Amino acid sequence: MGWLLGDGLRGLHQLDAADCPFDDFLPDKLINMVKENLLHQKEEAIAAASRSFPGETIEHLIDFLEKNKPAKLVFTHGDYGSGNVMIHGGVVSAFIDVGGAGISDPYYDIYYLTKSLTVYTGRSEEIAAVKEGYGVAEWDERSLRFHHIIDVLLL
Repeated sequence: MGWLLGDGLRGLHQLDAADCPFDDFLPDKLINMVKENLLHQKEEAIAAASRSFPGETIEHLIDFLEKNKPAKLVFTHGDYGSGNVMIHGGVVSAFIDVGGAGISDPYYDIYYLTKSLTVYTGRSEEIAAVKEGYGVAEWDERSLRFHHIIDVLLL
């Protein structure tokens, strides 16, 4: 299953996104969404950040986001998880729940797939096979951290 999820995501990320008008989840826009959220829900964001990133300040987290914006952009699913992929005959045959699809960096999907497998479905043993199917030996930990911070601070 993990290999199929990784392979399906790799294929999705290889689609031509040059003319895609959907760009709500570009890294700069995600950072701006976090900053806007901090204006309106600062106490809640600080509490969430202290649970997920003990000892780190909001300012430090925002600085990390600014300095580590992923540069590579691809077509993304927007909510890529094991529940949003249909498999038939041993291959990924369809994607569902694509309302958030558009241009972003690959780790937008990779982060949420990893979260889907570890937090929501308890299938962390699939991560190695996902990497293999996606075609990488290791994830870029800075890019995963970027999206983890975004996820936490957007509440």
